Amino acid sequence: MDKQPTSAPRSYKLAWSYEDRVATQHLGSHKYSTSTRAIGELVANALDANASLVDVELIENPLGGIEKVAILDNGCGITPADLKKRFVVVGVEPSLSSDSARLGRLGVGRLAVHRIGTLSKWTTTAKVDGKCIQSTFTLRTDEGRKLEIQETEVALDSPTGTTIEVFNVLDAGKGLTAARISMDLLSQYCSFLLGHANRKIRVCGEDLDVQGLIESSEIEQIPSTDTIAEATLNHLTLRRSVDQSKFPNQVLFSAKGRTVASSQPEDAPSPQYLGIVECPYLDSLVTSNRELLMEMDWTCPRF
Repeated sequence: MDKQPTSAPRSYKLAWSYEDRVATQHLGSHKYSTSTRAIGELVANALDANASLVDVELIENPLGGIEKVAILDNGCGITPADLKKRFVVVGVEPSLSSDSARLGRLGVGRLAVHRIGTLSKWTTTAKVDGKCIQSTFTLRTDEGRKLEIQETEVALDSPTGTTIEVFNVLDAGKGLTAARISMDLLSQYCSFLLGHANRKIRVCGEDLDVQGLIESSEIEQIPSTDTIAEATLNHLTLRRSVDQSKFPNQVLFSAKGRTVASSQPEDAPSPQYLGIVECPYLDSLVTSNRELLMEMDWTCPRF
């Protein structure tokens, strides 16, 4: 004899919740293969804040080790309202007023500090309603979600911008050097710096001088076909042979102003040649966080 159900079926809803390690590990320390890549993410945030100058500094301790990494910019800073409504929201959408060509798109770039070190101190100054407000706070990899912010009104003529000081550096004894950071940032931001002569990235006081490397340039428009996407190819002739420590491959694929892949052509025109490929398809991959597909996608331009 079949048993009758003792009660009627019921339904209910559950809200998702997330462990802190989703932000600090999966979107922070584990998301970037190297500290220099994580530094590049923070540089992108600074450039998106309209900084004309981004400084990356390495501060050594008396024994010659890296005591801290600092990223300083002269951008617009983070307002108290943005701290409350955007900074603490993981995966926040770009604001409606944001430039569509902005470098950061996924709303998690600030978490890159957890790849560089386990403790970071932030100082940001922004203009708000005729006042200049400075906010300071710290992020700790092993700390909970609460963010304690100290807010102070400073002189109205105080410069705006953000300074991030990262301590307990994870790669302090693994070759984190000014030369390596410069090499990686130059590779990542070559096309951006070429297209924005009024923006500068500086590492330990030395400018990344992309413009000074170029002898001549020519732009070629490549129409779409059944096998490749429409693209723009910038043919550059450098003043000297391509430095393979900075550019291991002579064709760089750029999306949203950043180098996302590279390739070495079998018949490069000369040792001084450098090609930069830009196309809307690559931009769409980066926007949707699908960069890994570029290595296998047959619609990407090949040379």
